[in-house]
Amino acid sequence: MIRRRNALNRDQEEHERKMSEVNRRIHTLETDLNRLKRQQDQSMDRLMQAKAKQVKATQQVDRLDGEISRKAAEVATAAAQVQDSVDKASSICGRIEDVEHPSYYNAQIHELNHRMTVEKAQFDHMDLCELELDVQEKAGKLNQKAIEFKNLSDNVHHVSAMLVKRKLKWAALRKEIATRTSLGFNKFMMKRDFAGKLKFDHTGQRLDVAVVRNKEGGTKLSVVNDMKQLSGGERSFTQVSLLMALGECIECPFRVMDEFDVFMDSINRTLTLKLLIETAKTEATKQFIFVTPNDLR
Repeated sequence: MIRRRNALNRDQEEHERKMSEVNRRIHTLETDLNRLKRQQDQSMDRLMQAKAKQVKATQQVDRLDGEISRKAAEVATAAAQVQDSVDKASSICGRIEDVEHPSYYNAQIHELNHRMTVEKAQFDHMDLCELELDVQEKAGKLNQKAIEFKNLSDNVHHVSAMLVKRKLKWAALRKEIATRTSLGFNKFMMKRDFAGKLKFDHTGQRLDVAVVRNKEGGTKLSVVNDMKQLSGGERSFTQVSLLMALGECIECPFRVMDEFDVFMDSINRTLTLKLLIETAKTEATKQFIFVTPNDLR
């Protein structure tokens, strides 16, 4: 039973260590995940700003192209009107050469072309394709980290469930050992016409010993919870019974008892030695060692 309990304790410690390692890895992944999210957000902001500028420039170019087309149409219309007027005027008289060159429309066209060139030059240093590739790369890393985070989370849940099961088994084993120890203690105490009970408080790490005895040879039972109410020999016998009960639940090949009968009277000592010898005979696979200044015969 002790090996099972030790194995369960080792498994529990191993699972707790794994959980600590998994939690540490989760914390590292969460840090990387947050950093990649911030980088992705920054790249997305840059991309959105660049696209906004691109849209604005495209709109301006379209507007300028429309204005150029409109001006060109106006020029064509004006040219047609001029040509019509020239034809009409020529039918009346010869052409009169104008001393000033009409450059108004040419100047307008030149100005519009210049403005369109300036607007396009503002976005020549921005590589939108490169920004889009960077965003895609960051999104891929973010997705990979999210998958790793989910796998680790699933592993943590699995380990947690296993740990809960191990704790339940360990608690059941501990309860079984406590019950067996209490029954064994009562069995040994009955050799002295006592009834004993052990109450284990695992939470408070406390052990309460209760002893029931006949008072003055009568039938009325009295419960002794304070061992100081017992005589020295009775306390020593109670301690030996407790040790023997614990020994039955502990798979140890050696049992050593040092000066266990120093404070016993002859009656309690005789009963105790008889109890120890009988127990040693029934457990032939274990070695009992008794250290006492008194004679064991």
